[in-house]
Amino acid sequence: MKGAASEKQRFAINIAANIAAFVINLLIGFVMSPFIVNTIGKEAYGFVGLGNNFVTYISLATTTLNSFAGRYITIELHRNNLQQAKRYFSSVFISNLALTGILLIPCALLVVFLQRVVHISDYLVSDVQVLWALLFANLFIGLISNVLACSTFAKNRLDLAATAKVASNLVRVVVLIALFAVCRPAVWIVGMGALAMALTELACNAVFKRRLLPELSVSRRDFDWKSVWNLFINGIWMAFNQLSGILLTGLDLLIANLLVSAMDMSYLSIAKTIPTYLQSFMLMICSTFTPMLTISYAHDDIEKIKRQLSYSTSVVGLLCVVPIMGFLVFGSDFYALWMGALTPPEVQKVQILAVLTLLPMLVSVFTQPLVSINTVTSKVRLPALVTAGIGVASVGIVFLLLNTTNLGIFAVAGVSPIFLILRNLIFVPIYTASNLKLPWYTFYGRIGRGMLVSGIVLLLFYGIHFYFQASSWLQLIVLACVAGAVGEVLLLLLLFDKGQRDQLLQPVWQKLRRKKR
Repeated sequence: MKGAASEKQRFAINIAANIAAFVINLLIGFVMSPFIVNTIGKEAYGFVGLGNNFVTYISLATTTLNSFAGRYITIELHRNNLQQAKRYFSSVFISNLALTGILLIPCALLVVFLQRVVHISDYLVSDVQVLWALLFANLFIGLISNVLACSTFAKNRLDLAATAKVASNLVRVVVLIALFAVCRPAVWIVGMGALAMALTELACNAVFKRRLLPELSVSRRDFDWKSVWNLFINGIWMAFNQLSGILLTGLDLLIANLLVSAMDMSYLSIAKTIPTYLQSFMLMICSTFTPMLTISYAHDDIEKIKRQLSYSTSVVGLLCVVPIMGFLVFGSDFYALWMGALTPPEVQKVQILAVLTLLPMLVSVFTQPLVSINTVTSKVRLPALVTAGIGVASVGIVFLLLNTTNLGIFAVAGVSPIFLILRNLIFVPIYTASNLKLPWYTFYGRIGRGMLVSGIVLLLFYGIHFYFQASSWLQLIVLACVAGAVGEVLLLLLLFDKGQRDQLLQPVWQKLRRKKR
């Protein structure tokens, strides 16, 4: 019982800390994004998103070694195989240093010849080149930082990882404000903020690693080619899966830049800002369960994994359905207030693009918790092939629509969501059940229940918005609070079983009882 209580308490701390970190980072982005857009211009801002997409493309080469590092280190530690954990840690750290040296060359060439790769207005070329150089530096620092971050994963101390994210984001804001105050407004300043954030997170992860896992250290004697190969052979499918994901959603800004227009690319970049935050929030909530799932798998406790997945699906739904549905309904009011530089037609265009981007989350909010099982069980080959197939189909249809219709940017943003919905609804639940040797329909009851409750929340929000539209920040905040509170109560009552509800609320009741005493 003590162990169970400790696990529940640790989960509550982890999820509370991560939510707090997300809210703080969201508020920072909420304030900084329109400030940056208004300061450097809509066109220049589009190259921030495009640059981050190119970082994702380059990082494919690193995924092969890093995607399974935390998983293997955690499992070996919990199986008391310390020496093998040391081998994995040293091997991935040293390999990342070598990868950094190799990738420096293509990244430098890309920066130098950037104008030959993407369309950039002449007055922006040097600023965008510096921005991208800083973003690539951010990538290389992150390679080392992520290895050190395995300590918070292995020890299930994701609250510390959240603290590092908050600290690094606060440093980013300070750097951005200081540079915008003393320098000519330019898009490269955004890159300096990202670099400062990466360095801060690296320092935090180094401190946490020394405190949580002092027994792991980098040593050439522990470098093991067999461990590298084991990480690579599993990670290559994860990299392939990531490449497939890029085909689905990661090429949209590049395609918009090359085949539509730089300005439409900027509209899409702005439209993806809040959906990207919501996607990150959902993934962050799901990630709080991954250490527990990995530890349970290390002990071969499939029934416990099943219970944890059911609970995680309910928790993710409770925390994510309201903001997703709220943005679908109140998004146009939000954009009109948030992005004062946009005209009403531009606001409408951005809202349509944002809704298209959000559509897959209507399903993935209840299936994303299942996806982590692929990594936990080290079975990622088939998901990678499926994602690749729909990724190729998605890109092909986008090109076809751009050449045969006048849909333009809406074709770029609207095709991949359809394929993502089909994958999340059909493939993910069945494959997860197969991995755990459970009946194929195991998770559909929970998914169907979640989507039904989500539909009720959506109708509720539409009803509220029909009678009340927000024309000021105060009105929007009041509407969001009222609608959100009612939506959360509905989710808590309709989405959770009684046992799950008790599990969720138990830490709250215990804390209230202590205060009364």
